[in-house]
Amino acid sequence: MLRNYFLVAFRGIIKNKGYSFLNILGLSVGMTAFILIFLYVRFELSYDRWHENADRIYRIAQQQDGNMYLGMDSFAVTPAPLSQALTRDFPEVESAVMIDRMGSALISFEDKNFMEDNVFFAEPEIFDVFSIRLIKGNAGKALDNPHSILFSESTARKYFGDDDPMGKTISFMEKHDMKVTGIFKDMPKNSHFVMDMLAPFKSLSVLLGNDLEDWSFSSYYSYCLLRKGTDPDFLESKLPAFLEKYRGAGEKRLREKPARLFLEPLTRIHLFSHINFDIGINNSITTIFLFGTIAFLILIIACINYMNLATARSAKRTKEVGMRKVVGARRSQLILQFLGESTLLTLISMGFTAGFSALTLPAFNNYVEREIVFNPTKNPWLILGSLGVFLLVGMTAGSYPAAYISGIRPIAALKKLRAGKQGGSLFRNLLVVFQFSVSILLILSTVVVHRQLHFIRNMDVGFNREHIITLQLRDQKIIEKSQAFKNDLAKIPDVLYVSSSNSLPNRISSKRNAKWPGKSENVKIPIYSLNTDYDFLDVFDLELAAGRNFSRDFPTDAQSAFLINEAARKALGWENPIGRAYGSPESPGRIVGIVKDFHMHSVHQAIEPLQIQLNPERCRRVSIRISGTNIPRTLASIENTWHRFSPRYPFEYAFFDDVFDRAYKEEQKLGQMFSTFGLLAVFIACLRLFGLSAYTAETRTREIGIRKVLGASEPNIVILLSMEYVKRVLLSALISWPLGYFAMKTWLRNFVYRVDLGMEPFFLSGLAALAVALLTVSYQTLRAASVDPVISLRYE
Repeated sequence: MLRNYFLVAFRGIIKNKGYSFLNILGLSVGMTAFILIFLYVRFELSYDRWHENADRIYRIAQQQDGNMYLGMDSFAVTPAPLSQALTRDFPEVESAVMIDRMGSALISFEDKNFMEDNVFFAEPEIFDVFSIRLIKGNAGKALDNPHSILFSESTARKYFGDDDPMGKTISFMEKHDMKVTGIFKDMPKNSHFVMDMLAPFKSLSVLLGNDLEDWSFSSYYSYCLLRKGTDPDFLESKLPAFLEKYRGAGEKRLREKPARLFLEPLTRIHLFSHINFDIGINNSITTIFLFGTIAFLILIIACINYMNLATARSAKRTKEVGMRKVVGARRSQLILQFLGESTLLTLISMGFTAGFSALTLPAFNNYVEREIVFNPTKNPWLILGSLGVFLLVGMTAGSYPAAYISGIRPIAALKKLRAGKQGGSLFRNLLVVFQFSVSILLILSTVVVHRQLHFIRNMDVGFNREHIITLQLRDQKIIEKSQAFKNDLAKIPDVLYVSSSNSLPNRISSKRNAKWPGKSENVKIPIYSLNTDYDFLDVFDLELAAGRNFSRDFPTDAQSAFLINEAARKALGWENPIGRAYGSPESPGRIVGIVKDFHMHSVHQAIEPLQIQLNPERCRRVSIRISGTNIPRTLASIENTWHRFSPRYPFEYAFFDDVFDRAYKEEQKLGQMFSTFGLLAVFIACLRLFGLSAYTAETRTREIGIRKVLGASEPNIVILLSMEYVKRVLLSALISWPLGYFAMKTWLRNFVYRVDLGMEPFFLSGLAALAVALLTVSYQTLRAASVDPVISLRYE
């Protein structure tokens, strides 16, 4: 009997090639999307879980009341002496470590020079807290000498090839020689920080002059390993008294901004921690939830696609069902047969899914910016999991068709009365409505996200971001001659203006309390601070609302001039601040101009008070406005000038408009995600519509013939056959629009400056779904309407 079931199923697939192709294609596309998203979600959820004691590792962060930065008052950085004090004062702490990351460092060996972004400094306890395995070297001694350094396995290969790196000397920032004392195994990519090089934490003091005993300065990352059985909440409750103990009487900075320490579980940092100055770029659990939800929706749509087509084709198998029941087949046997057929079809699509997944994985990795591997042969759990999912999909997709077809009465089946027609038709209609509701919801979300991104790109942010090249000065040689470097850049024919600053205008991070003579101690006005040179406003086309710009014609500007923005004037409450004394007693000055408000951060935040001061010595970012007439030639001239001043440092540049766009990377990825999976949902729904419209046209062949004999034209027939799909799409729109309105309204609340939701996205999503539906069924309806009525009346 099983052999008979298999042969019947296989013959059915061969006989109904179009029907089988639509089912296999729909299931394959849906399963490919599901598997890729599943691999990505699993990878994101696995962050930092590879550490042996991951469940007992916590990061210590702090909250500073009243110190709001980018809408948050929580910070990942802490004072340098924290880790030693934790292990000294709390027996619950088994070990603790301080870590610092150097943003970029020049590392040289012989004639090789590299800018390394993942150079870390850590205390020796890093090997006790984290599962970082040394391949060469002694974990107990490798970080003893401040002039030692450890390489990751791949980084060592980049510098030394196949030679033994142990004991070799490299040059650090062209100033210090450091000896390689260890090689550690490459850290997995699913880590919230990945080290390529590791130097002793005390090197920060010896080599860079940092004060590692200062409790008032927070710039380092602290982690602790708790003993088994320790309650982290209980330990956290003791941290306020602990911090107060180590506050000195003269720690004015801490007393102005009271801090509260709190613990973050290591395994939650990547997805749940969104605080200032994090050690790396984290993801969001919201993004993971969206990805997972869309994956299941795509899978459900693929299953619905199969259900629809299978139940629609049931009329073709009524005689078979009737004959099997007449000769003694029980309903359970028929259900088993049809479930087996759906499972067989699903297993066939499994092979196509594996091929589609392998082909699309590189593009998917590029999109999610991960290195996800799809290799079932080396991962038995992936094989078993995929097989389980496919079997579940096959059983789920085939459950309703099996129950529906097997329930047909033998007499009705043999007489082709199609018992249960109304119930099957109603269920199919509900499934169609669900499919298009999901599709319209995704289309609506795509339209809203892209409208917001278009609004961001084209809104007046208060500065001009076109044709500006930015450079980061890291070489001390070029820093010491920065004015000469800028003068030479200004001589390049296509260069219009050159300026330097400590931050770009959309990434201002330094913040303090505004000060002026006569200010009450109780008055605190947080204000962002920007250091620039004379030409900063010209480079970025910043406009003045009142007063004047910095000018070399006023020698006192170099020491005492301030510009403030309009938000600062409102916060200070001064109607006319031009000429008014401003600044601390140590650096008194006067306000000479008011800059029109511009967006210092993303449009997620409101514009806040800002002060601008001349301080070229502290400016490490050079911004160059060019004409844009011959960009390659201009870049070559700038690079030549760079190498004259800094021969060993590589020439690295960025266009400011690219830097600006990167601030909205998450929104761009969200828009791409909705677009991609919205198209997939629509594609799968169209496969169903194509098959269903073919079935509908076939079952109504004689009706069409009669209508044509009675005078109906071909357009009348097309409209008749298309109207039922129009009704379903309209019903789908009425269901999805309220859901889309709520979802997009909630998402837009993340932006202080946003588009009005309006009615346009709703109409566009509905019209798009309707147009796609009509185009999909048009071929079958036109084909049915054009058949000769004589042939139609002879049908069956």
